[in-house]
Amino acid sequence: MIDLSIICCTYNNKNSLENTLNTVLLADTSNINIEFLIINNNSTDSTEVIASEFIKEFTGQGRYLVEEEVGLSNARNCGVKNANGEYIIFIDDDVLVANDLFTKICKEISCSKPDCFGTKIILKYPNKQPNWLDDKIAYIYGNMDLGNENMLIENPYISPLGPCIGFKRSVFDDLGLFDTQRGLKGSSDVLTRGEESEMVDRIRKNKGKVLYIGSTQVYHVVREDRLCKGWFLQRFEYSGVLAGRHIKKKSLERAKMYKLGLIILNLFGSLFFTERFNFYILCKLMYYQKMTLGA
Repeated sequence: MIDLSIICCTYNNKNSLENTLNTVLLADTSNINIEFLIINNNSTDSTEVIASEFIKEFTGQGRYLVEEEVGLSNARNCGVKNANGEYIIFIDDDVLVANDLFTKICKEISCSKPDCFGTKIILKYPNKQPNWLDDKIAYIYGNMDLGNENMLIENPYISPLGPCIGFKRSVFDDLGLFDTQRGLKGSSDVLTRGEESEMVDRIRKNKGKVLYIGSTQVYHVVREDRLCKGWFLQRFEYSGVLAGRHIKKKSLERAKMYKLGLIILNLFGSLFFTERFNFYILCKLMYYQKMTLGA
């Protein structure tokens, strides 16, 4: 049986995809029965050519598939349906993988037998981290760093992130596929994110194990057009709207209290705090305002 199925979904991102696949070719896959699936989500660029070249060079089993229904969840579900591995790993088409990524993952999951796992994710900026960006909210760019140790994630508010996240194959058999109402759709960077975290929530409700693998990592390349406050605030706005759709009464009352405190901090922030901390407050305020909107 295949040990690992690696799935990379892509949409009109040929240059970044090529960089990702080049690092996969350099990664150690010795002693691993591995397959790599590239899911083209109806791209109009030269994705097929890049995928074909990769498959020729890849030492494991390489496959190229097309999912015509635009949407990241659709593409991921296509990958799941065609994967043969006991464990399935999703990597984004804009990551650079560490040389030991697959060997370290195999070693850890063979010991821990998790239902879901994610690795450390280190952000790679075009130049440097913006002065206004606090590390505490860098997870919006996909940052995931809980240290170098491997451990179960007990905190229900912390989940593995999409740039490198994996699942036991049987999870999809037992709990179903990704919610196609969530996930990016083509080039539209809008409200419909969160399909990974929703799947992790299902796993936790089913008493499954969620693992963090800190002994290896991927590097998530941050796009230059996203290095602005407007894009960042919009992401917090969208996240707040999504959270507000499912919030419970007790949590809603707590959210209103947080919002009030943040309003006060925001009013006086320019007098006492740094630009970085003030922007952190503004992002959190946007999140709680949208979460409690109309409540």
